Amino acid sequence: SKERADAHVIGKVLEMGASSTNQKDFKWATVGGKTSDGKDAFIATNTKLKSQLRTLAQREGYILGKTASGVGWYHMETREAHEILVKRLEKSVAKKRSEIAQDKCCCGSEAVISKKEAELEELFDTYKEMKARRDADKPGGTVGVKKRDAKTDRGDGYYYADGSWAYPVYVWDSAGGACGGAVATGPSGCGGGACGGGCG
Repeated sequence: SKERADAHVIGKVLEMGASSTNQKDFKWATVGGKTSDGKDAFIATNTKLKSQLRTLAQREGYILGKTASGVGWYHMETREAHEILVKRLEKSVAKKRSEIAQDKCCCGSEAVISKKEAELEELFDTYKEMKARRDADKPGGTVGVKKRDAKTDRGDGYYYADGSWAYPVYVWDSAGGACGGAVATGPSGCGGGACGGGCG
């Protein structure tokens, strides 16, 4: 399927540890430093407002966001990129829980509530996995709640055979990984959860 093909491409772009990298020696890239393939671990922006971020180009293998180190693109080999993912997923989980509570309280049908509960479970699984990755000793290898051969509910893997981390496209998008450039920030531009509550 196209989604599966997209997941493969996105995952390959974001694969943690190229085939030439020895996983035993692979370490987190630090802000101000370089990645395993010599790229800048952090690229600062000169923007301060979310509205300005909408015009910035996307960068493959990076997440546009804000941490204590500043606003800019954080490479997926940085712990900061995973912190951004975790924060966005926390917002998405809270939003989905709120929607379910409102549907149960007001007039949501059983089918709608059931669908949203399944989406919440998938989001929460993703949140736990990204949190485990953020807290890992290195950006690669099996961590957290998912085994190396684990699959998402949609059949996509969380890992490649060598233990490098894959990011299926729906996981990436639901956490706001694509924010920057064509993907707008904030609920008005990306339908709420698409950017995990915004690129902040």
